[in-house]
Amino acid sequence: MATLNISKVGKATSVEGAVVEFTEDILREVVATYDPNLCEAPIVVGHPTLTSPSFGYIDKVSFADGKLIGVEGQVDPDFNELRRKGNFKHPSASFFTTSAPNNPTPGKWYLRHVGYLGGATPALEGLNGKVISFAGDTTGVVSVSFGDGDLPAYGGSVIARMLRRLRDHFISTQGLEQADRVLPDWEI
Repeated sequence: MATLNISKVGKATSVEGAVVEFTEDILREVVATYDPNLCEAPIVVGHPTLTSPSFGYIDKVSFADGKLIGVEGQVDPDFNELRRKGNFKHPSASFFTTSAPNNPTPGKWYLRHVGYLGGATPALEGLNGKVISFAGDTTGVVSVSFGDGDLPAYGGSVIARMLRRLRDHFISTQGLEQADRVLPDWEI
């Protein structure tokens, strides 16, 4: 089982302008509340819709040296190979906030999913030399998404989000090579 750094203590501003400070207490709360039998956090590409596939799951979380660490399980070998090649370097955690309607632990932070952004550049750095972002879609979840302020295409543009989902669909149905020919990640 592999581990990955999911989050760290620190403050960031989301692309929507929300300021969130992930304190040690909040990250320890995520460790205390996370139960995959209650609500298992999938490993996904991007920040998914209802029908997006999962490429693995977070089996457990821990906290050490100011970082939230996840233990992966059931990771798809093909997805793992794409990560090994460097196609998905940027993990991006999504959390249920304390007041999110679908939060399995109302009043407490809870890990929702870990998405890999591919070519997008998240805002928080310093997790084993990799960058990290936090986000969620709007279906029953309060969004906490972080990205560089100069990335309106990823965070704010409807067309760019649609192209990102189309590219993710190409990757899952036709492979990365075809997706790169039709919708190169760097252009989105």
